[in-house]
Amino acid sequence: LREVYWPRNQVPPGAIRDLAEVKALYAKNALPQGLPLVRTNLSEHAQQERLPVRPGFVAKSIKVDATSSLEGHALPGSKVDVLLTYVDVDQKATKVIVENATVLSYGGHVEAPNSPLPMVGRPATYNTITLEVSRNDALTIATSERMGELSLILRPMDDIKASGPMFVDDRDIIDGRSQRHASKATGSDCSKGSVRVGGSEYLVNCDETLTQVIQPDEP
Repeated sequence: LREVYWPRNQVPPGAIRDLAEVKALYAKNALPQGLPLVRTNLSEHAQQERLPVRPGFVAKSIKVDATSSLEGHALPGSKVDVLLTYVDVDQKATKVIVENATVLSYGGHVEAPNSPLPMVGRPATYNTITLEVSRNDALTIATSERMGELSLILRPMDDIKASGPMFVDDRDIIDGRSQRHASKATGSDCSKGSVRVGGSEYLVNCDETLTQVIQPDEP
């Protein structure tokens, strides 16, 4: 703010004539540049930033840390997927539970830093992040919070195509996804039981094929 000369007959009602009058006051909205400041534009209370939630969506906050928030790079406006890591029948597993969510707020800030200068050092990190999601996705996140650990992966802004269900457990890591999926395709590692046909025993694979059981003393 600065003091300027203004024609007396053009001074608007309620104009601030002394800078001391604005001490400890807050702007109610964006102030027009180059025009006299009037009291109706000021308030004794700070204005709360509102989340820009689109119609048909809801805002859902989750707890994060420096790692799950991508070192603070999941800023407002970013697109992210939400991952859930949990224990599934004594096996650790991770699955994508929400795709292409928009970050609305990070640590209470609804706007990303806007500076033409390159970032120096690490961005600030906070412990909460708010996402714009569908109501069903909000329920999914709320349930998942009780099941395990949530984390985020950052998407390119122009990547809006859904990837579909994605799931990886510790067996995928140990055995290798391609080998495991190949064995599933042949049904060799999954059986529903066994049957005897013509005096020979067969395993009934999960894909409904049969595998003959060869006894050690058989040729």
